[in-house]
Amino acid sequence: MTEQEKMKKGYLWGNEEENMALQARAKSLVNQFNSLPPEAMDERVELLKMI
Repeated sequence: MTEQEKMKKGYLWGNEEENMALQARAKSLVNQFNSLPPEAMDERVELLKMI
């Protein structure tokens, strides 16, 4: 089982560089999502797809 599979299943996983980069990207996308106004539904949906 890869580290990413472990992460997705909720198991303990190593903090390898690739996984840390994925986590940083997700945090950035969540920040963008939270910054959008509620009426920007199309943009919010697109960000959710990327997360």
